[in-house]
Amino acid sequence: MRLRGICALAVLVVCLAWLGGCGPRFLIPTFDTARDQLMFARAQKQDQLPSTNPKIRSRQLRSTVRAFEEVIKRFPDDIVYTPPAYIGMGEVYYTFHEYKDAVKVYRTALKKYPDQEDIQLFALYGLALSHDQLRNYEKAQSYYKECIDRFRDDEREEVQKVIRECEVLYRRVRTE
Repeated sequence: MRLRGICALAVLVVCLAWLGGCGPRFLIPTFDTARDQLMFARAQKQDQLPSTNPKIRSRQLRSTVRAFEEVIKRFPDDIVYTPPAYIGMGEVYYTFHEYKDAVKVYRTALKKYPDQEDIQLFALYGLALSHDQLRNYEKAQSYYKECIDRFRDDEREEVQKVIRECEVLYRRVRTE
């Protein structure tokens, strides 16, 4: 009788932990290089189309974010592959409509890597898009304008594509 009570209590604790958000722990594979760790995180991101089921969607978000966090945690001093991990994490938050978290990550990237132009561009662009979604239109416009002003003369096609998008979004009329 006592064993059955202990088992019932254990089941109750597990159920409460699950409902309380403890949920599954994600074991992200570790790789020997920052490059390989980032490639894994990017592959994880590409494999995740946001589900309409809230529980599955939450797991997808957490596992993908964890993959990028693993790059940052394991290779904090790497200046080639860790900075894009911040941008990737911001993109994941944005894709899953977690705009406030995206803003935090993009701001961190801006502060940590002021000398990395590509990181600055994509962080500013991510901040602009995220603030647009949060209806912080003045902030969004200031970030679009900063992207345009800072990177207008960069001739790379990828950069010019972002600048063209910023110009269109900067000029869009918004209602508050």
